[in-house]
Amino acid sequence: MPVWTEPRADVIITGWNIAQVFHKNQLTKHFIGNVLNEGYGRVSTAIVSFNVNDVGEVRGKTKSGSTYRLIGEPGLTGNALYIYNNTFNKYNHKLLH
Repeated sequence: MPVWTEPRADVIITGWNIAQVFHKNQLTKHFIGNVLNEGYGRVSTAIVSFNVNDVGEVRGKTKSGSTYRLIGEPGLTGNALYIYNNTFNKYNHKLLH
């Protein structure tokens, strides 16, 4: 599975959800989804901003500086579900959608 150490300018994910995680006395939220046309799941660093515009387009920015566009309805399948289960199982967490 690819791992990036620097922000990507624009990440488009489908089959997405938002995870709320409580760890080390801190509550954070993270985007999770399947990267469009790339064939792998991805979980973001903590979300710092999130909005839905007038036409229903969902966008957000994360602590690392990456921007995310969330396409389609919320859900969690395939690689994104695998990433979610393996990333957050050791923390107090829940899905928000």
